[in-house]
Amino acid sequence: MDSTAIPSDLKARLKFSYDAITTQYNTQFVTEHDPIRLDYLSRLLSLLSSTNKEIASVQELGCGAGIPGTRTLPEHAKPNIHVTANNLSSTQVALARENLLSYASKLTLVEGDMMTLSFPSSCLDAVIGFYSIIHLPRAEQTELVKRIGN
Repeated sequence: MDSTAIPSDLKARLKFSYDAITTQYNTQFVTEHDPIRLDYLSRLLSLLSSTNKEIASVQELGCGAGIPGTRTLPEHAKPNIHVTANNLSSTQVALARENLLSYASKLTLVEGDMMTLSFPSSCLDAVIGFYSIIHLPRAEQTELVKRIGN
């Protein structure tokens, strides 16, 4: 077998794995005060605030359980941010829905492969993805970034 061949069931296996380890993953690897994510989000919020827009739209790729990243965005007052957050794992999306219940009016959760998302021209102010795009095969990573950029 070619060691560089991509298994045809790669994403199904990834979904199964994240569904199975959600509780342990969120206990061991997700922190309320993740300094790296929060620093990048702070920079993004500064940029969005400098546009003087009243409302902004952000797409998050690989939102996990929504903490701390997804939650930080709708907490911001100006601009008022609507987040469309995506994750492959149905268990993670269910947990994000539970964790972010108080932001339901500012949040759309989309379960599934990020490659199936569309990025209509000029409708998003930002697209973020922390530790998620790396799960795509290299060719899909390139394609996704091109689609976002157009």
